[in-house]
Amino acid sequence: MEDAALSPRKETASTSRYERLVKIASGGMASVYVGRLRGAFGFEQLVAIKRPHPHLMQTPDLRPALLAEAQLASRIRHANVVGVRDVETEEDSVLLVMDYVEGASLHELLHSARTADRKTTIRAGLRVVRDLCAGLQAVHDLTDDEDRPLGAVHRDVSPQNVLVGVDGVSRLADFGIAKCLHAHDNSTNKGTLKGKFSYMAPEYMRGAGFDQRADVFAVGVMLWEILTQQRLFNGESHVDIIRKVMVEPVALVSQMVPGLGTTFDAIVDCALARDPAQRFTHASELAAALEHALADSEYAGTHEEVGRFVRAQIGGRLAERRRRIKEGLRATSSTRSSPVITLVVERDQAQAQERRSPSQSEEQETAALPSGTGPSGTGAASVSDLGSDEVRSFRPHRAVKVAIMSFGVVLVTALATLAIFTSRTPTPNGIIDEPRTPPASEAPATAAATSEAPMPMTSAPASTTLLPSSAKAPESVKTADSVKTPDSVKTADKPDKLEKPVKPRKVVSGSGASPAPTKSSDPAPQASAVARPRGNPY
Repeated sequence: MEDAALSPRKETASTSRYERLVKIASGGMASVYVGRLRGAFGFEQLVAIKRPHPHLMQTPDLRPALLAEAQLASRIRHANVVGVRDVETEEDSVLLVMDYVEGASLHELLHSARTADRKTTIRAGLRVVRDLCAGLQAVHDLTDDEDRPLGAVHRDVSPQNVLVGVDGVSRLADFGIAKCLHAHDNSTNKGTLKGKFSYMAPEYMRGAGFDQRADVFAVGVMLWEILTQQRLFNGESHVDIIRKVMVEPVALVSQMVPGLGTTFDAIVDCALARDPAQRFTHASELAAALEHALADSEYAGTHEEVGRFVRAQIGGRLAERRRRIKEGLRATSSTRSSPVITLVVERDQAQAQERRSPSQSEEQETAALPSGTGPSGTGAASVSDLGSDEVRSFRPHRAVKVAIMSFGVVLVTALATLAIFTSRTPTPNGIIDEPRTPPASEAPATAAATSEAPMPMTSAPASTTLLPSSAKAPESVKTADSVKTPDSVKTADKPDKLEKPVKPRKVVSGSGASPAPTKSSDPAPQASAVARPRGNPY
């Protein structure tokens, strides 16, 4: 059956880690899909998912059979056996999760190789049979937890259940009807035959007892078909096939394939013996016989040759399957966020929550909620009233917070600067006026206050006033006994004759010596008492 791409399924509340992508096979009881396993930190892996047909889930014996298959296959650890990884339930169905083998079944390869070179097909086919015998022996040697043999029989060894990968390794699959002879296994009712008639052992058809040699007979049928590239037991009906299996003579492979020689005649006859006592007892015995026959034969193939054979026969179909798988991966990835991004976001939010105190966290989250969302409808809302995604959507980004804080700092600085400049009154000539000198009528009171509490010569008197550059000194100041007009002041109207800048001097109302000017951190009181005309370089 051709691969079929699946439309992306709607996300549900299911916690399943598996997603079905492409259907790659379908049988009488179940369909097999290529699926994806999702894990933590973005881990992904392709798997095979076996899903029973929905109309068969009403069969009472199907669910126990699937669980028995999973339990049996999960015990096997072998390179030539397709392992069962997990069992999941989906609605009313049971899913078996298995290893995904990129390749094809032996049935598809033999069908495609009808026109291929016979020698190449035989070399690859004999390598497949040896791998099959190794995997089948692992099944037959299976034991329980107490190391007691289970007597497991596959009962469905056929080309459809042998998967050949592009790596050249062949693997045995599908333990749906396997039976453990030494365990309490009631999976088969009396008079019921399970398996494919063309590969069924004669003793099993007669209803007599059967054991692991029934699987060896099936391998013998596949070996005859690989060498001759023909079907051995084929008929128009099941009755016709059963008759051929029971009584019809089997032709020698050397007679069917000219030039092949008699090397494989004895091996094939022993594997196809209708009497189980004359058949190979174990699959490992058949594999050993093939290894011995191929020691000096030109038909001894390798795994590398098998890989090339697979790509040559079904390379186009494998490329189409890969394309469909990629489409399915993109379709399912677009419906859900990346787990890596989700984990990073959750980690950052958890770290931010730890840095904030509980009270601050509650205040910020409550302030971020819109009004009228509380359960009482009064406009008060709590964090529990909204989902975590909704609360997260109201929180401003960190960059927005920084921008708002920076804008606030700049705005406060600008307002403070504007308030300082508007508090000073400019004069008509554009020079900011300093505080005015008190009038003459207030001088005696100031002098009296100064005489009552004389200040040290090192500190500035309380009535010290700087003369504005454009104002005339009052008469009381001009006639003070302790004030002498320096020469620099007399010649201040001729700035071009000045040799050095004149230091400002403080004038004290009333008697007393003028104290020496003191340094101050405020640049405003250091203005010169001399009226400097504009353009003065000093």
